[in-house]
Amino acid sequence: MYLVLTPDFNIVAVSDAYLRATLTKREDILGRGVFEVFPDNPNDPLASGVRNLRTSLERVLEGKVADTMAVQKYDIRKPESEGGEFEERYWSPVNSPVSGPHKEVRYIIHCVQDVTEFVRLKQQGIEQRKLTDDLKAEERFHKAFNASPEPITIANLSDGRYLDVNESFLRTTGYRREEVIGRTSLELKFWERREDRARLVALLEEQGSVRDLEITFCTKSGEQRTALDSAEIIEVAGQKCIIAFFKDITERKFLEQQLRQAQKMEAVGRLSGGIAHDFNNLLGVIIGYSELLGERVAQNASLRKNVEEIKKAGHRAADLTRQLLAFSRQQVLDPKVLDLNAIVAGLEKMLRPLIGEDIELSTALDPALGHVKADQGQIEQVIMNLVINGRDAMPEGGKLMIETASVDLDEDYARRHPPVVPGS
Repeated sequence: MYLVLTPDFNIVAVSDAYLRATLTKREDILGRGVFEVFPDNPNDPLASGVRNLRTSLERVLEGKVADTMAVQKYDIRKPESEGGEFEERYWSPVNSPVSGPHKEVRYIIHCVQDVTEFVRLKQQGIEQRKLTDDLKAEERFHKAFNASPEPITIANLSDGRYLDVNESFLRTTGYRREEVIGRTSLELKFWERREDRARLVALLEEQGSVRDLEITFCTKSGEQRTALDSAEIIEVAGQKCIIAFFKDITERKFLEQQLRQAQKMEAVGRLSGGIAHDFNNLLGVIIGYSELLGERVAQNASLRKNVEEIKKAGHRAADLTRQLLAFSRQQVLDPKVLDLNAIVAGLEKMLRPLIGEDIELSTALDPALGHVKADQGQIEQVIMNLVINGRDAMPEGGKLMIETASVDLDEDYARRHPPVVPGS
């Protein structure tokens, strides 16, 4: 249960559970000072609740970090309809800051747990063993909660406001604890689609628990990641809450996608390899007979020119089959240190008739361009594919430029474009 306070300790929001526990109504306390609504019990000369709470809230404002208070005796006044007397209460409070864009404290979340019954039982010495076991169980839970390698969150069922998150959640999302506690998952833009949380809540209300629901969530930096979410409805201090465990499977999904793509490419490679072999055999016949024919028409310039064109076309087709065999991994690649500027310049004449008269082709070659080590045939094929794609994107004509430049790919770019690695 919680109150939301301004830096001058006025109440701006309150949970239903807090209202029930303090015997108050929302319309009676919103906009008023917390110490005006909840004064010390005038009949208790030792009352120190107001002083202790004020000191804690001031520590939060000054240090901008959460402050956990010791158990406090802070009596609650009954409504006038019930006599207006004070009722003895004990609380376990935690005050947490909510920071603004400039790290200023915008609000303070005053979360409390009513431990009156626990204190009374302890004072009376009743069920001491059970209370000790409960405390040990709670301690074990918190240890397991924070030691878990998987992210875990505890949030209100009604609005998704976070009550607690473990260290793994903070590491995975990139947030600090004070940026999360007291804020909702929608305020943090945790969900890629807002309706995903509504779907999770609907499933929980229908089934009571959810196992391995695939979700897409966003980190503090805006990166989208995939996870399997398992959640249950629990009760915390009389409030219905969601305890959620999720497993980040972003890398696994990427590897599965790579595997499926590799299997597809392997099938295509087998097919192209078989076609290339058969086509190569036919080309061998065409090129061989064109050479024999060239010898017979050596004295006829017109026929010799036609035969030479047949022979050139055969060799160009042979280059194409070599590329198909390389694609199918049945042709050994021949990587060499290459000058990309020279390759672009050499292809330019061949590319012009390929793109047609309606497209103006130009180049912008960096004279300080570094060299690369690659198979020349594959590099030429890449350039041709890019040019053809550009041509197809401009059916009405236009301008097409081939530019070379040295670039440095940083870690952020590599992370967003796997399997690229950082470097120049």
